[in-house]
Amino acid sequence: MAKRSNTRRTGFTLVEAVIGTMLVSALLTMSYKVFSYVSMQRNRGSVDLQELQGARHAINYLRRDFRCAAPLIAESSTLEQKKKALRMPVVEEKSFVKGDEAVPIIISDSEIHFFKNMYNTPESDSSPETEEVNYHIDGARKCLVRSGAGVEKVFADIKGAKFELYAHPLK
Repeated sequence: MAKRSNTRRTGFTLVEAVIGTMLVSALLTMSYKVFSYVSMQRNRGSVDLQELQGARHAINYLRRDFRCAAPLIAESSTLEQKKKALRMPVVEEKSFVKGDEAVPIIISDSEIHFFKNMYNTPESDSSPETEEVNYHIDGARKCLVRSGAGVEKVFADIKGAKFELYAHPLK
């Protein structure tokens, strides 16, 4: 009868070591991919948030200007022109006839043009000053540009937009 040895070997075999190394490397690879995906999504969200804040700033600027917007009605306007400007204070560009003495708020796909009453004029002046304001989408620079009083303000976070005249039906 053959004699059996009761000595036990400790340690890993080569096969066990290779399998363990492969499992650890697969686990590290998956962890790296998950971490890089989460990091990329966080960065993308940060950029989106920054663009959203820039868009909000531009919209608030437009809202402040638009609250003081009014048709420009010259003293020499006829009564019919004055009535038309007050009846339709906002018109699309394609329906505006140049040459009228009354200029309403004009809207096209890429531009809003209006006159803004400046109410912070000196008290001795009975009528407010008027500023011509123009917002347009600049296709070359890919931004929204506000022009008024000889000053240009660029809103770089507005890359593409379209202005529309929207009127909801009265009930």
